[in-house]
Amino acid sequence: MLPFYFLSIATTLIMGLILAFLDKSSKESEVSSFLRDQTFLLLLTVFSGFTAISKMISPVGTNFVIIGDFLPVIAGLAGTLVFLNRYLNGMQNPKKLPAFFDILIKHDVIIGYVCLATAVLHLLFSPAIFL
Repeated sequence: MLPFYFLSIATTLIMGLILAFLDKSSKESEVSSFLRDQTFLLLLTVFSGFTAISKMISPVGTNFVIIGDFLPVIAGLAGTLVFLNRYLNGMQNPKKLPAFFDILIKHDVIIGYVCLATAVLHLLFSPAIFL
C-alpha cells in the first residue's frame, strides 16, 4: 500500500500548490493553461479521488481502518470536489455539482492550504493515528 501512500501525498501536494499559489497568478502562461486543461483536471480528479477512497479502506501504518488516514482522506476528497467542479464547468455543456458542495468551492484557497499542510504532515508523521 505504499504506492497509494506516495500517490496520496503527491496528488494532495499538487492540489494544494495549485489551489493556494498557482491560481493567484492573473497572467496567462503555458503553466496556467496546462493547469486549466480538461485532461489534466480529469486525471488529477480521478487519481486523488481513487487514492482517497483507497486510503479509507486500508490506511498506512495503523490498525484503525477508518481513522488511520482521516485528514489525508478529507483533504483529498475536498480537493477532488473542487477539481471535479472545475472539470465539469469547463466541458462543452457545463454542469454543476449540487448546491451542497458550494461551500467547498467558494473556499478553494483554504482547501489548498489544508491540502499542503496535510501532505507535508502526512509525509513526516505517517504512523500518527489521524494522519
